[in-house]
Amino acid sequence: MDPSPNASITGESLWLLAELAGEFSTAVDLEGLQQILSRKLRWLFDFDRCTLAIRVEPDDDRYWLVDVTGPEQFKQKPAQRLLMDAGWPGQVFREAKPYFVTDVKNLPLEQTPIATTDNGICDDARSLMLLPLCFGNQIIGSLNFSSKTAHAYSIIWRNLASLLVAQLAGQLGSILAHERTSTALYALQQFQLQVQQQTERERLLGGIALRIRQSLELSEILKAIVREVRQFLNTDRVVIYQFNQDWEGQVIVEEVMSPWPSTLGDTGQDNCFSQEYAHLYASGRVRAISDIDAAGLDTCHVKFLRSLKVRANLIVPILIGSRLWGLLVAHECSAARLWQDSEIDLLQRLADHIGIAISQAELHAQIQASAAQFQGQAERLRATLEELQAAQTQLIQSEKMSSLGQMVAGVAHEINNPINFIHANLPHAQEYVEILEQVIATYAARSPEPPAEIVRLNNEFELDYIRQDFPKLLKSMREGTERVRDIVRTLRNFSRLDQAQRKSVDLHEGLESSLLLLQYRFKPSVKLTRRYSALPLVECYAGQINQVFMNLLSNALDASVDAGADSVELTVTTLWSEPDWVSIAIRDNGPGIPAAIRDRIFDPFFTTKEVGKGTGLGLSICYKIVVEEHKGRIECFSEPGKGTEFRIHLPLRA
Repeated sequence: MDPSPNASITGESLWLLAELAGEFSTAVDLEGLQQILSRKLRWLFDFDRCTLAIRVEPDDDRYWLVDVTGPEQFKQKPAQRLLMDAGWPGQVFREAKPYFVTDVKNLPLEQTPIATTDNGICDDARSLMLLPLCFGNQIIGSLNFSSKTAHAYSIIWRNLASLLVAQLAGQLGSILAHERTSTALYALQQFQLQVQQQTERERLLGGIALRIRQSLELSEILKAIVREVRQFLNTDRVVIYQFNQDWEGQVIVEEVMSPWPSTLGDTGQDNCFSQEYAHLYASGRVRAISDIDAAGLDTCHVKFLRSLKVRANLIVPILIGSRLWGLLVAHECSAARLWQDSEIDLLQRLADHIGIAISQAELHAQIQASAAQFQGQAERLRATLEELQAAQTQLIQSEKMSSLGQMVAGVAHEINNPINFIHANLPHAQEYVEILEQVIATYAARSPEPPAEIVRLNNEFELDYIRQDFPKLLKSMREGTERVRDIVRTLRNFSRLDQAQRKSVDLHEGLESSLLLLQYRFKPSVKLTRRYSALPLVECYAGQINQVFMNLLSNALDASVDAGADSVELTVTTLWSEPDWVSIAIRDNGPGIPAAIRDRIFDPFFTTKEVGKGTGLGLSICYKIVVEEHKGRIECFSEPGKGTEFRIHLPLRA
């Protein structure tokens, strides 16, 4: 249908054309231009469909089809060369002139296929108006009108169309030039982005390599790798999975974004994973899955990945030599993802670094294990040597004590016989003195005036003094022999050579024997306090226990005297502490034992005394006798400046 050619229509059309020209200047892209055309063109032309055919390139027969009236606004035709028999756009592009078809049915037979070809322009149209769009000396496209009815376009509409396409071509050419420039800029930006990403990849790889060289903490290195990989790839989850000998294993390191669930520690048992897959990964296989639903995976494997909330993943093997140690896996959970070659290359190189780090850590662990083994052997040899030295020294000490005991027993026996003889004859001597005194007294009574010779002897030898002093002399001799007998008895009790087996003994006797033997060291400045409780008999090796008492008492005296104390206080306390245990405490007022060495005082050969004054075996022997031989306890309580107390706890029975 041809509108009436009157001035009003022409004026309105010109006004609309001017308005279109003004709006064209506001269009910055094809979508904006299409929206302007779709709103205004129906006021200028009567048509059923209007399209823009825009050439992809000036010398390319492919074109973009911009549908001004239909639902599809940007539809790219399949890549093809459009010849004369392919439709009107090719004809317009080649001849660069408009085509007006009033009725397709009236076309010559040879042109009918061109007009009726399904090319997105005709759509079974009866009438066509195809206007070439020229920008400079190039055909950049065509503006195409079609109607399903026959339509005769008047000269007015043809002139209006010519004016329209001139304005449209200029704006369309500017838009295409801008878009092609933008495309070039975009390509440049993409190149710069690729360079930047490559720089970031190299920085990441360099940082990981430096971390591996500087640290032997494998767990920290692996955590850093998965953290930085997840951030660099901007993916949802990155894990390191370690195999065991049965091609099973677990996730040992993970970096995951919320809200996706963690798989750390998960065995990740995939029933579809077999030793065959392991061999593929061991040979260096890399698997990039863009979409688990479109990758042709086994159903069970897809089910397993879905259980992990995985939509796409990238799997790279971690190899140590030819051994498959594990897998480095990136998970995309939110959507499918097309993995880029650069991303695959990055994970492969990182997997190589991980293999180096693991090899380095395993080698370090082997070295440490060997060093620990050698250190353990050295410690055992040192301990054995110390035990041998202690045993040797204790054997020598035991031999000395045995020899001393034998000597003491022998001396005591040799002294005991004559002293017993003397002590036994003292009563007879006392009796004889008394008889003689009676005889002298009787003689004096009978002879009040003694002869001169008797008087001379009495004056010369002071017989009266002898008569008075001799009983006192006998008394002193008796006390001396009793003292010697006590000492002999103490020596015999201390040596206890007759008690090689456990026997029930009175511990107070052992304490008194030790104190008596140390009596020579009890100067006037030494104050001894005994706090004895009633004790039952204790089943023990009496000689060994006496040796413990002797060592502790000697150490207490040494500590107090060597410290230069003006007054030495020594306290010996006994207590029946528990139904089956007794306790003996020996306390001094010495300088005390520093806390730093308190744990070592029972070690063999450890001593704080000067060279030549101590062997470091006294307390060690005490510990061995009390703890190992008698299954008791020995404790030390000390405070610097306030003295030291040793407590011995002994069971009543073995």
